[in-house]
Amino acid sequence: MVLKYQLVLEDLDVLVSIRSDEDLKHRLDEYDCLESERKLQCFLFPSNPIFIKAQPFSSNPQQIEQRYFEAINDIVWSGSFANVKLSRSTAN
Repeated sequence: MVLKYQLVLEDLDVLVSIRSDEDLKHRLDEYDCLESERKLQCFLFPSNPIFIKAQPFSSNPQQIEQRYFEAINDIVWSGSFANVKLSRSTAN
């Protein structure tokens, strides 16, 4: 898993990766010095996300729930609507 955090005064599209215990300690020290009432927002991402070729979207509640599950587990849809195929990404 990869731990990333949002910079306190930045938008969500700016996420910084924590690569070591030292990075985490440094970030927590910075956060303590800010005296901000905002909470530190951290996100966990799989180090090797799953890629699935795209399928058509549906308004079926069970399929919507499935898409939510896939989104929070970093399952990425790509390609055409045919042939669903699971594979592990090698990119970090």
